[in-house]
Amino acid sequence: MTRNSLILIVVLSVVAILLGYNYFYKPFAKLNLPEIGQTEVEPAATPSPEDLIRSQVSKMSSGELAKELLAVAIDSDQDQTSSSSASQWVAEANPGFVILFGTQISTESARTVIDSWQPAESWLMVDHEGGSVQRLSGQGFTRLDSWAEICGSQDQTETTATLVQSAEELSELGVKIVLAPMVDLAKPSHPVFRSRVCSDQPEVVVDWAQRYISSFRLQGILPVLKHFPGIGQTKFDLHQQFDTVEVTEDQAGVYLKLLERNPDLGVLVSHVGVKNQYADWPCSLSSSCVGELTSAFPETLIISDSIDMNSVQTEDERLADDQLAIKMWQAGTQVIILGKNLDKEQLDKLIEDLSREIEADQSLAEIVQKRVEEVLIFKHNFEENNR
Repeated sequence: MTRNSLILIVVLSVVAILLGYNYFYKPFAKLNLPEIGQTEVEPAATPSPEDLIRSQVSKMSSGELAKELLAVAIDSDQDQTSSSSASQWVAEANPGFVILFGTQISTESARTVIDSWQPAESWLMVDHEGGSVQRLSGQGFTRLDSWAEICGSQDQTETTATLVQSAEELSELGVKIVLAPMVDLAKPSHPVFRSRVCSDQPEVVVDWAQRYISSFRLQGILPVLKHFPGIGQTKFDLHQQFDTVEVTEDQAGVYLKLLERNPDLGVLVSHVGVKNQYADWPCSLSSSCVGELTSAFPETLIISDSIDMNSVQTEDERLADDQLAIKMWQAGTQVIILGKNLDKEQLDKLIEDLSREIEADQSLAEIVQKRVEEVLIFKHNFEENNR
């Protein structure tokens, strides 16, 4: 055998051994190398929470969509039958929001009412300005001074600590939204508001409103600025009749400063007419009025004032609740606060009426679906940011 032949035999033997080792032991298998001619496939992208929400909303019925945008009132001062009827509806229908009404509600009374409709996933909201407008002010709750007294406090540290304590109590109860602070510029001599106003000085209102906001945000509660675009110039109670205001630079500046610092707050839109825009039309029904807010601060949650107030009705016609809600959604408002005297049968009829309107009008259906997407995305983001 020649020397060259011997070398060739040795080389071939080594190659055979290596091939046999790779076949039986597969040392390269751990590398997950692609087969020859096989194209690597990129892993599927994980859908974002927003995409998941939009997918969820696209599968909802018209009735389910409408319920997500309603704040259903439960009045603890009503007779037990009426209150139970509304609570039963909430437990079964699971609307997006529930607003609790009543005077000097105690901790025990509040828990009884809330337990009657839980475990619905509705967000609980309550008026909590202090003074005469504090629903949860009975036994077990810290009673806040009036908003005027809070803003005039000489001991800012102690007053802020009281706000934090109150926020802790509401958070423990499960409250998610407080309809406060009130940022309307007016003097305490206002014919309607009196001690409900903070001040007519914008810097004072901004300072104390921010203290209030920080105190409640710390406990995972969403404060809602009210009453956009500012109703400090009104002479009449908007619960009773329509009135108009002219939006000033100072009043607009209050909202601008607070929302620039806290872009994901709630804002309650009032039923006041705006002389600078459409004096005969409530802001809550005006896409121009609401649109100024939503275009500048798209992260805010836009809530209507209660639709049972007389000021929301125009002189030309008196609209039913379903028509008011639709016009508000079209204007840009997202959450509609219902009147506090609706029972289970009336709530069922309202959903039926809204469902029929939504199913009959494709453009309305698209608007309502968009509003639901906005609300659910807001809720998701708020929860994530306040864990």
